[in-house]
Amino acid sequence: MSVSGVFLTLAFGTLGCAGLPSKCKVEHPSFIGKTVLCNRIGLTTFPDGIPSDTEHLEVSYNTIRSVTTLPSLPQLRKLYMTDSAVTFLSWEGLRNFPALQFLHLSGNRLRYVKIDSVIEHLPKLQYVTLGHNRLTSFSESELGWPQVSTAVIVGNLFHCDCDLLWLIDKLTCLQACGEGDQTCCSSCAACFLALSLKIGYLHCETPSRLKHVSLTDVSAKMQECREQAVPSTTSLGISQYVSETASSQVASNRTVKAENRVGQAQTMASTTLQGTARNTTRPKPTETSEDAATYPTEGTSSNFISTNILLSALAALCESNFDAPALRPISAEA
Repeated sequence: MSVSGVFLTLAFGTLGCAGLPSKCKVEHPSFIGKTVLCNRIGLTTFPDGIPSDTEHLEVSYNTIRSVTTLPSLPQLRKLYMTDSAVTFLSWEGLRNFPALQFLHLSGNRLRYVKIDSVIEHLPKLQYVTLGHNRLTSFSESELGWPQVSTAVIVGNLFHCDCDLLWLIDKLTCLQACGEGDQTCCSSCAACFLALSLKIGYLHCETPSRLKHVSLTDVSAKMQECREQAVPSTTSLGISQYVSETASSQVASNRTVKAENRVGQAQTMASTTLQGTARNTTRPKPTETSEDAATYPTEGTSSNFISTNILLSALAALCESNFDAPALRPISAEA
């Protein structure tokens, strides 16, 4: 190779890795794409000069502390930034990794998570690890749910109050399912937490009365939260559910009562009309003082009583549209 060729090779090589720390290693394994390894090299900031076609990046076991900006890496699929004392991360900066699928941030000092603020720019993100940070509370959407299929949250400093009731309920539901029951964990809407439950280290840190109590055992101690009837992100509040159920039952009972009342009134009216028809066609016997009381002649109290019974039945039928007792038919007395 000529001197000029060697010079050009060195020049392009230098430009291709401009700014990349010398201790970082660049590899090209065929099964995961271009890989950059910057582990345990004493980094205090996120490294510059990472090749734009990097698919796998590791910057773990450093002392980075604050990550305010992130480079554009359009092909990056896996980022490992664990055990690096990170206290601040620009969640919005993750939009520079649109192909990201796996985000590993365990073992840092993060106090909050806001994946929901950038999830629309991370359409492929599926796996997030946030274990052993300093998170005290968060919502399921802040973990990236429902898009994220696995979120590891073990070993954090959970503050077990009403804001965390959603997590407590999901973990309790998962524990009742048993390991590996996909159908059951789906019914809990909590499959994304299954790995965390399997690993363990899910305990309350505060308040002091609940310190070291497992999140799967604290549910019974959160009754005051349920009494406040605060709706969770996935279900109706307890009191709202009870109220709606009770209202539905009352409406159902009224419908049944009304239907029964209508049926009774219709039967009464039908019976009365049939009885009137029989009285009209029945031959009149020879009247005696005894028969007069048994078979009254036309124009006497029989037709009057039948008419009253019919009117009473019709009144009951009309009143069935209201929540009032049906009228009692007038008794036919001799």
